[in-house]
Amino acid sequence: MDKKIKLCALTTISKTMDWFIVDSMRNLDKNGYDITLVCNMDEEFIEKNKDYARCVPLEMSRGASVTDLFKSILWLRKFFRKEKFDVVYFTSPNASMYASIAGFLAGVKTRVYSQCGLRYVSFGGIKRVIFKLVEKLTCVFSTHVRAQSPMNMQFAIDEGLCKKEKISVIGIGGTTGVDLKECRSFDHNQVKKDLRDKYGIPQDAFVFGYVGRINADKGINELITAFTKLCGEKEDAYLALVGMIDDTNPITAENMKIAEENPRIVMTGNV
Repeated sequence: MDKKIKLCALTTISKTMDWFIVDSMRNLDKNGYDITLVCNMDEEFIEKNKDYARCVPLEMSRGASVTDLFKSILWLRKFFRKEKFDVVYFTSPNASMYASIAGFLAGVKTRVYSQCGLRYVSFGGIKRVIFKLVEKLTCVFSTHVRAQSPMNMQFAIDEGLCKKEKISVIGIGGTTGVDLKECRSFDHNQVKKDLRDKYGIPQDAFVFGYVGRINADKGINELITAFTKLCGEKEDAYLALVGMIDDTNPITAENMKIAEENPRIVMTGNV
């Protein structure tokens, strides 16, 4: 019997693991991989995923943390050496930097960085310099970088984050892929009607949609400002903001107030 490929997937928090990693890992388990998941997780997450993967909790904070920087890298280096993983796969800024450096120090031959976004682009001053350095370090200590889109790939190359030989895009891009059978299994027109009724959007209204975390990194301040101007010109326009409110880099209090009070802006929360 062929030896199973041992793969360790890492994110900073379990929500990111749920959104961008879990489905892929379940599929790899079905195809004979030995899967380990590492993130800041709780018992509920472990219970949901223990049927196909070994779940290993590692406390990590979102945002900059000097304590986590040294503690997590040292812990992961020891863990990688002990487990002798064939592949480590990581996404989200903190976990990716820790795992790429620890994987390099532990001698893991394949270290794959799923570059889901470039957080530093929305920052300015010294904060931008520091977070860009973090991104570059992650790319340097990774053996492969998987960009989310062709545009992001070219931006990373132009910014000097990594050489073009190291970075690539799978297909036309994306994060974890879509199950086409599931997408085709329901009545799209009926779902569209039901959702508009649920959120009080007229059936003939023109809807601008955003899906993702509601924070400044994602350009939500600019989106709300632009939509507010558009409202005066286009009476049938609506804006749907689909995603959780993220306080790590929140939008301005003024724009949050507009989003909550404007009847043509719908905030669905996490779905």
